[in-house]
Amino acid sequence: MPPANYSILLVEDEDHMVATIEFVLGGQYELRSARSVAEARTQVAARCPDLLLLDLGLPDEPGTVLLEEMRKADLDFDVIVISGSREVGKAVKVMQLGALDYITKPFEKEDLLLCIRRAYENWSLRREAERLRSELYAPFHVSGIIAESAAMQGVLSIAKKMAHSEATVLITGESGTGKELVARAIHCEGDRSRGPFVAVNCAQFSGALLESELFGHEKGAFTGATQLRKGRFELADGGTLFLDEVGNTSVEMQAKILRVVESKEFERVGGQQSIKSDVRLLAATNADLEKEVREGRFREDLYYRLNVVRIEIPPLRERPEDIPALCKHFLDKYHAKTGRPILGITPEAMSVLQGHTWRGNVRELQNVIEMAIALEDEESITTRYIPPHILSNGVRRTGHSEDVKNILEFVVQNFERRFLTEQLRLSEWAQAETARKLGIHRNTLENKMKKYGIRRPA
Repeated sequence: MPPANYSILLVEDEDHMVATIEFVLGGQYELRSARSVAEARTQVAARCPDLLLLDLGLPDEPGTVLLEEMRKADLDFDVIVISGSREVGKAVKVMQLGALDYITKPFEKEDLLLCIRRAYENWSLRREAERLRSELYAPFHVSGIIAESAAMQGVLSIAKKMAHSEATVLITGESGTGKELVARAIHCEGDRSRGPFVAVNCAQFSGALLESELFGHEKGAFTGATQLRKGRFELADGGTLFLDEVGNTSVEMQAKILRVVESKEFERVGGQQSIKSDVRLLAATNADLEKEVREGRFREDLYYRLNVVRIEIPPLRERPEDIPALCKHFLDKYHAKTGRPILGITPEAMSVLQGHTWRGNVRELQNVIEMAIALEDEESITTRYIPPHILSNGVRRTGHSEDVKNILEFVVQNFERRFLTEQLRLSEWAQAETARKLGIHRNTLENKMKKYGIRRPA
């Protein structure tokens, strides 16, 4: 049953028909009425309905005029046409103009209610699709990217401007900095957001395979080509094509990509017919393309075609102020996924994380947080399950833990704390049994537990 706030606008000039429809609907819906095309235009402009019940025989203009206007304006509501004519041709015409349904006068109460129920189901499906689309793409909008540092805020400012441009963008930065995330944000914020976003990692394919991946192939084009296959340029038509690691393509492939960029046309492998390609091109690389151009490994003309606007994403080690917010994001993400009640990160652990150089950037940080959540017994992530190489590097850079004589001792103590905690867990926290397995006195184990703050979790 549709909700009472499902809004219906009835455009009908006959008083008895208005009264009949009001009676049939019986206050189940929010119903308004207009007696002419002009009045209907005014009401639609004031507040767009969810459903339009439209009579064709109106006093000022035919109802088909209003139907055509609504279609051209691309307004998001359904139309059910009510007509006294039983001509099949008229019904076909209004359906071609975008009407959802057609009902003739006089009609049965059940017929009208059935038409409205179908319209409501159609409306519900559209709303659900919009909700799912919003949830799916929300993390990829510019506003969904975490940027506490001035450097990343500058990156997002440029990305937001480029979203409303058709210019080709080259996104550079180390692996794991989030180049594809920025590319998706440019797509989702832009005019092509309703089109597809198609990504291809050029480093994953050899020359012949990459050509087939990008341009597709005809049936029988080569051994194993048992059927026609569309390429990424064709699949991205009307949307955005993201070429990741474009610096890994061969010079021959670069020439073919350049032709598509310039002519907007290509042929499938083994094909003769030119195919139009309306795509917005975004590219990314972690290589120094200027050096590659100088050394003859990357075409200069393609480089300048791709590098119309350049967005350089700084490495995570140059923006440690982003790390707390990123950690919170990963904690929330994995809490929702696993239900583990990890509430935060201790100041000691956060200091170590902010002091690390993060060669793997955000991707490496995400992996460390995921591992710590899986292993941690406390309510917050401690240094206990932070990998030793991160501990040593973080301590060295931050001058952390003055009570420890040297970095080696700090790392050894953290390993010992983790090892003892794991052994106690395996023995279900039976201290005497754990001490016996380790070959130490129970008092020694108790002293180490006190030293490291090890206690049985609630």
